Amino acid sequence: MLLNMGRLLKQNTLRFHDRLALVNVERNRRYTYRQMDDISNRICNMMKLKFGLKRNDFYVTILANDNMALFYPWMLKSQFGGVWIDVRETLVDKLSHIDFTGPKVIFLEENLLDELYESLKERGLIIISMDRPVKSHHEVHYFWDLLAETSVQSVEIDLPADDTARHICFLRFTSGTSGKSKCAMYSLNNIWLWSWNPVHYVEIMPYELPKVLLFSPIHHAASASAVLPVILKGGCIITLNKAGVDEIGDTIAKEKIDMIYAVPTVLYRIIEKQLHSLLSG
Repeated sequence: MLLNMGRLLKQNTLRFHDRLALVNVERNRRYTYRQMDDISNRICNMMKLKFGLKRNDFYVTILANDNMALFYPWMLKSQFGGVWIDVRETLVDKLSHIDFTGPKVIFLEENLLDELYESLKERGLIIISMDRPVKSHHEVHYFWDLLAETSVQSVEIDLPADDTARHICFLRFTSGTSGKSKCAMYSLNNIWLWSWNPVHYVEIMPYELPKVLLFSPIHHAASASAVLPVILKGGCIITLNKAGVDEIGDTIAKEKIDMIYAVPTVLYRIIEKQLHSLLSG
């Protein structure tokens, strides 16, 4: 079975053209469906045309929520596989994951350059910083400069949907219950069917155009499961990079959030904050 995610996402873009698809709170960035389609087309074309990646090559992301949301779910259209690495991993684990998966290009936060630069150059990776580098590092590219000079031509490729021997849409590392990190492969069907699961699509998000606030890492399975259903329904993903109770409350009020995706620890902190306000008031 073949699946053309570029065509499916383009159809979704035509339907919800000028609606907001993404809001990055800390950066005060707001992107429509049309803009997100353009950005993801440019990322795909940049990796292919400028850096020569071929089908089934891998790129890696080490990104906070606001930048990670530029890639997922929009890069499911890509013929290249993504490797999602947590920004909070140790240096040893970051490099171990890179060595295990063998990516050609890395997109990372600027504040990680000093920690990773020498190791990445030794491994021959093309380094792309999401913010303009503060220090001068040889052959480090700035993401937005690259996009400005890259074609916006639509990316619509038929890709194997359920055969990870022929196409992996992304790899992510999870320790599960063992504490030892393991690499999980995802086919397009893993994500596509997950997104249409009635529990996610209907029961959890019974909103016509849902606004969902995510502050847990998007590259984790729980938060990631919320992203594509929101986009398919023409809703908006709102990101925070940290789970600050005050920031969460302010964002819920300002953006009129329908749903949050939170671990119990954060919910307990929100409840404690509300109780403290009631008792002191």
